[in-house]
Amino acid sequence: MDKKVAFVSHYGCYLKVEKGLITCRLKDEVKWSVSPAELGSIIILAKCSISSEVVKLANEYGIDLVFFDRHEPYAKLIPAKYGGSFRLWLKQLSAWKKRKEYFAKMFVHGKLHNQWVTLRYYERKYGYDLNSSKLDELSREVLLVNTGEEAMQKEAEGAKVYWKGVKFLLPKSLGFKGRRKRSVENIDPFNRALNIGYGMLKRIVWGAIISVGLNPYIGFLHKFRSGRLLI
Repeated sequence: MDKKVAFVSHYGCYLKVEKGLITCRLKDEVKWSVSPAELGSIIILAKCSISSEVVKLANEYGIDLVFFDRHEPYAKLIPAKYGGSFRLWLKQLSAWKKRKEYFAKMFVHGKLHNQWVTLRYYERKYGYDLNSSKLDELSREVLLVNTGEEAMQKEAEGAKVYWKGVKFLLPKSLGFKGRRKRSVENIDPFNRALNIGYGMLKRIVWGAIISVGLNPYIGFLHKFRSGRLLI
């Protein structure tokens, strides 16, 4: 059975445990009340208060407790006993040292290929020319590069082609002028939806990495930065 995902989206909510259920209250109103056995995730999107009993139950039941700020996850509950496998972390570091260029270009190759498939679909369906062949070309070229920096250059080239194609496909009424990753007051609805979606995807990937004992701070494409997840 798929576990439920609960959202805390109202300012001033209070998360507590009542009669064994994790309950979200806003003053005297109960927003939701769910058994911890049914919950897979609690997503906190607004400033709220949370009792230590909720944190304890989330830990016991393996509930993914994640805090967001402007559609970006910035903290999550990780059990105190979590340490991953030191042997597994060593293998991660070994792979980073010996094969980071290979993994970097394969990740970018996959991204460029998927972008090509997406634009090519709409070209075939509607007869548009979205320059998808350039993405196919870049996806093959990236396999020949020697460094992660070169792979990222190909990724950036592909992004320009891809988002230009997306802009052509979207209704002009949405006001989409190009990809905007940072949330600002006047951001268009499509970029806002993308930022929310990518934020939720990041939460899922983060949880999956932790669940198998990998280290989310060891990556292959982007440079190490203190405290920055490389996912």
